[in-house]
Amino acid sequence: MANISKNFQDYDDDDPEIDKRKMRFQYWGKLVLMREEYYKTEGIDRDTEKFMQWVADTYGFEPIMNNTGITDDYRIIDEKKYTYFLLKYG
Repeated sequence: MANISKNFQDYDDDDPEIDKRKMRFQYWGKLVLMREEYYKTEGIDRDTEKFMQWVADTYGFEPIMNNTGITDDYRIIDEKKYTYFLLKYG
């Protein structure tokens, strides 16, 4: 994982999704916490696809991936489970 300064801005000030861009480090931090939970409940399995399926099954959203890894985007697939995620992780 690359260490990128949180002061580095890779978006324009007039980006229509600027709020999402500003919150991406918090989102990725929550994914790290969820991976720790995944390891505790499912055992340490470093298969990213299994983790992504666990996130979808447990918290009702699918993190979007590209060729280099997890992006700052996701798709909600179950509103109730996603609400539980928001309550648990903020």
